[in-house]
Amino acid sequence: MARPFIPESPYLYHYTSSEAYQLILRDRRIKMSTGGYIGPGVYLTHLPPHMDNQMIVYNNYGLSNFGGSRKVKMCFRFCVDDLPGYKVRQANNRVIYMYPKDIDLNTISYQVTNR
Repeated sequence: MARPFIPESPYLYHYTSSEAYQLILRDRRIKMSTGGYIGPGVYLTHLPPHMDNQMIVYNNYGLSNFGGSRKVKMCFRFCVDDLPGYKVRQANNRVIYMYPKDIDLNTISYQVTNR
């Protein structure tokens, strides 16, 4: 049986647009998507906010010119240990994490960074 990929960092990051950030704060919840590369869930990355913008956009969306720059303006940081049950997939020089339910900001510690 293959071992699960363990991130070197103790953190996972969720990037979002400024507009979506305001909705997340209002609802106190990051809502899971209805689909995606691994399936429904909240998508995360191990790439921290100081990384190159194009690298984060490519990892998150798979295309360097996706127009995704506006989608990585705000960043939520979570401790890996606070997200049990996350899934990970590695493909095409991308490492994608997915948490299979909403992230309730009332019950989990987080930090926010404005990029």
